[in-house]
Amino acid sequence: MSIRGEDVPRAERRLRLGAWAAWIAGLGLALFLWPFLRTPLLGIGRSYAHLLGAWAIVIVALALLSRAIGREVRGRDGRA
Repeated sequence: MSIRGEDVPRAERRLRLGAWAAWIAGLGLALFLWPFLRTPLLGIGRSYAHLLGAWAIVIVALALLSRAIGREVRGRDGRA
């Protein structure tokens, strides 16, 4: 198996990407709920900063996942 996954079967690769998507969803949920479940509660400024950072992390993770899926599609079309 290569590092980039060119010789990994397509079904297995799709399962891996699905697992990454589930991981991103779980991480996003945990990051968004953390300021509200934490004891003692965060102040409004720190909660806002935390949620802004959580959004940034989730957006970057989704962009990386999208890029990986796009690279797979381009490779399959012969436009690598």
